[in-house]
Order: sequence, then C-alpha cells, then structure tokens
Amino acid sequence: GNPKGVMVEHKNLVNLIYSYNNDLEVYNTTLTCNYTFDVSVLEIFNSILSGSKLLIPKYETVLYPKEYAKYFIENKINCCYIHPRHLEDISKELEVNKYNEIKKILIGVEPIQFKTLDFFTKNTKIINGYGPTENTICSTFYRVEKLKYEKLTIPIGKPIDNTQIYILDEGLQPVSIGVTGKLYISGDGVSRGYLNKPELTAEKFISNPFIKGTRMYDTGDLGRWLPDGNIEFLGRNDHQVKIRGYRI
Repeated sequence: GNPKGVMVEHKNLVNLIYSYNNDLEVYNTTLTCNYTFDVSVLEIFNSILSGSKLLIPKYETVLYPKEYAKYFIENKINCCYIHPRHLEDISKELEVNKYNEIKKILIGVEPIQFKTLDFFTKNTKIINGYGPTENTICSTFYRVEKLKYEKLTIPIGKPIDNTQIYILDEGLQPVSIGVTGKLYISGDGVSRGYLNKPELTAEKFISNPFIKGTRMYDTGDLGRWLPDGNIEFLGRNDHQVKIRGYRI
C-alpha cells in the first residue's frame, strides 16, 4: 500500500472542532501526535481556535510513557491525546506522583479495555473517538462516564454533530440492533476525496441513498448498534493491517 492524500476542507475541520470542544474551553495541552498523523490537526487547531496553550515536546519524550508523564507534570498539562498503548503506563506514573490535573483526554485508534482507564475515570472527561481521515479524523465520540460495558471494549459512541452513521448489509440496507454490518459515514465531515485519484474517490465516496444529493464514505470497517444507541467497533472487513502507519 501507498499513502494517499485526502482533500479535507476547512468546513470539515471546523465541524469536528466544535463537536469536540463545543464550548471552546481553554486548556494547557500538548502535541502528542507527529504532524503527519491526522489527529495532530485536531490537537493543533483546537488549541488555536479555543485560545489554549499548545506545548510541543521532543519526539523522544512522547515515545516513552514515563518520560511523557513527567512532561505532563512539569508543564501542568491538563488536556491531551494519549495512544492506547501508553494509557496504562502514563496513568501509573501520574498516580505515583499524585498528579490528578488531567481534565480531558482523547483516546482512540485501537480497541481499548475499560480497565485501562481506571485512573482517569476519577477526575477526567474521557472521549473515545473513531473515524477515518477521509471523514476528517473523528466521526463518532463516546464519553466514558460509567464502566457499564465491563466485558466489552469501549464503544466508539454516536455520530458527532452534523454527521450520519449507517451500518449496512451487502445490499446497502440497514441492519438491526446487534447485527454486524459495514460502517458508512455521511455529513459535514466527508472530505472532497483523494488527491489525484478520481477512480478511487468514486469507489469509496458513493451516493447516499438515504439523503438525496449527498455522499457517504465506505469505511471498510465493521460494527453493530448497541441497544443504547452507541456503536461497537468490530474491526476491518478485510485482512488489512498497518505497519508504521502504512496499510498492507
């Protein structure tokens, strides 16, 4: 596989930022992601639009959870994105140092077990985000408040503002609650398509049969509706894996 350029428009990003931080709360935040990773766009521009302070650590600091936890403490960080693989180690270091000033964290990218968040659920607003770059980084949010799905990984939640999620069968018909189907996304987050790849754009960005004159993105991901209206992510519809960000 080769990297693809996705043509995200200003309106796509503004819709995401106001969904993530609709009150434009001001934070002391840090740039966890490399600028080549799409979540960095949310980190950077949420800080700019909300007037937050954005600190940019050395790349080596972010790689090591204990070092990054110390960076949080030294710089009084209270809002950030944390990769699932680092959550447990960072939380242990923060707990040892009795640092409980984290007000908000964004998690996602990989399935996450509830037990990983034991430390943060005491004081922190935790947002689990899901979405492809093609639909501007995040298409759903789940606010982790209660450990009510103890046997499951954390749901990916419900559509963000001005976004529609469809879980469909092979005939593009909606499936029932609890039934596995493929995830399709429509709404204000849908990007223009792939740069200089009109055929691939036409294949993946298809006409939305439920809202005339709009498009929806075929994610290739599987999921199912839970009884409370949240979505459980069930993985890919193919055997695709990623190695250092490259789809194989």
